[in-house]
Amino acid sequence: MLSTYFKRNTTLSEFYKSPAGLYLDEFTDWLSDRGFHTETIRRRIQGTVHFNDWIHVNNIKMENLAPDVMKCHCGWGTLILKRLKFIFVLIQLKS
Repeated sequence: MLSTYFKRNTTLSEFYKSPAGLYLDEFTDWLSDRGFHTETIRRRIQGTVHFNDWIHVNNIKMENLAPDVMKCHCGWGTLILKRLKFIFVLIQLKS
């Protein structure tokens, strides 16, 4: 749950209001279940929100992103990016 890793109400409110907001608790739990450390989870969630805001503000469809944007060279990063792509596709379907 997101509130395990972020305590400020303003931060939680901002994150939940973002287009990714509906999926952040699930993504947070997914990271935690895989043994990610607290600070790593916090950074991943912050990055997810900022990346999603950028996509949303610029009206970018996930399939239009250059492959290099989603490239990662570690196993965990690849899993996280696949999960992020899934989240962003769901957001776009609901938009």
